[in-house]
Amino acid sequence: MKFFGKIVLIVLAASAAPLGVAWAQYPICWTSITPPNDTLHLFVNPDSVMIDTCSGSSTFHHRYAAKWFRIEFQKVIFYIPSSSNIDTIIDRGWRDIDTNQIIMRAAFDSVEVHFGSFVLQKAFPGAGDTTTLFNLLQSQIFLLKFNNYVDIDSAQAMLKTIPSVNAYYQNRAVGASWVPSDLGMVPQTDISEIQLANPDSFFKKFYHKIVGVGVYIK
Repeated sequence: MKFFGKIVLIVLAASAAPLGVAWAQYPICWTSITPPNDTLHLFVNPDSVMIDTCSGSSTFHHRYAAKWFRIEFQKVIFYIPSSSNIDTIIDRGWRDIDTNQIIMRAAFDSVEVHFGSFVLQKAFPGAGDTTTLFNLLQSQIFLLKFNNYVDIDSAQAMLKTIPSVNAYYQNRAVGASWVPSDLGMVPQTDISEIQLANPDSFFKKFYHKIVGVGVYIK
């Protein structure tokens, strides 16, 4: 009977574990999101977004990352004075939210239970709380970073359910955009010839690169 009790405790403990994946423990068949044959290194992935390529996986082609999820509070939650240094890093935790915000605190607590611990970093350190409306709104924008990899879509979906919060994943995995030049925009041109594409997949003289513009991975 005691042995059975130990089994039950182990199962319950496993079911309560966070859905996040520790940095050093992600499956070997996860790969960094990078286009094939990117010999010119035009693609950047500063947040090390990973994709599940495990054969037979129930999360095949799901994307994983730890940062950054943009959190826009729709009311004043954090009273943080503006910083004269825009590079200042200002971190807060959900436990720093006023205890009067019962529902919001409970929602962030659920996120932590499901995906693991995280920090909220002020997106605009120079934004104050009591100057202009623009600064007021900016002062309530934070970037959320988990301490481990999480399923981007699952985490984003849960964050979106938090009341008085606008949340979404701020994707920075990006490649250079190539768009048709005027020479390529001729009558009867097939649509396949004018779509955004990898530079190696079209007749280059009809295209030009737009510096600083990116195609975001969806």
